[in-house]
Amino acid sequence: MFEVKKVGDNRIDMHIEGRLTADDMKSGMEALDTACEGLADGRMLYRLSDIKFPTFGALAEEMKWLPKILGNIGKFKRCAILCDTGWIRSAAKLENLIIPHVKIETFRMDEVDEAESWLASN
Repeated sequence: MFEVKKVGDNRIDMHIEGRLTADDMKSGMEALDTACEGLADGRMLYRLSDIKFPTFGALAEEMKWLPKILGNIGKFKRCAILCDTGWIRSAAKLENLIIPHVKIETFRMDEVDEAESWLASN
């Protein structure tokens, strides 16, 4: 499952759960690209639950979207990641170093209020 919802002028909520297929990835990336239209100083609440390695087709589909992904990253100021999986939380910390203009923080799934507060701050 790959869900994207625009919840404000500069806020997108995204939820990925389970094992993504090519169809999941395509529909999710289309929804994300549409939600990013006109976005500036964006904030994202990104939920990752019960993550399984995606199918080969999903990875191939994601590669097709890479130019759009890279273009849309510049529209974000903050990203709060809710996830209980250790390696994903570690990878997010690495992304924070690689993408310096976007502040990325990780939170446990039960820390929704803390993530929301952090997203709303400057």
